[in-house]
Amino acid sequence: MRYAKDGYAYYAAVDKKSGALIGLIGLLNEDIGDDIALGVAYILARCNWRKGYALEGAKGWIDYAFNTLGVARVVADIRPENTASRRVAERLGMRIVGQHVKIVNGKEMIHYVYAIDKDKE
Repeated sequence: MRYAKDGYAYYAAVDKKSGALIGLIGLLNEDIGDDIALGVAYILARCNWRKGYALEGAKGWIDYAFNTLGVARVVADIRPENTASRRVAERLGMRIVGQHVKIVNGKEMIHYVYAIDKDKE
């Protein structure tokens, strides 16, 4: 549904050598408070963490957002305790610009909002 509505969503991330599915990476519209922001998102199987896949895939999607979609900012919406995702965001050059409460499975959870601006990349 997101593909049809927005033109982007999660896409399969595959290992270049084996072709095995390693996770999902893509762009999503994120509800940040009262605003909608273009976000980069990555979900990888734990066995594929710390191999650079999230960094490489997210960097490609951020480049696409800036250079093809023409957006000025890309965000990542990350829970404070998700240190692995936070490290990826920081390695991408993203910085915390705020936080908000998001309802996840019926629970209120604080999320940090990381962002990178096209003119700062």
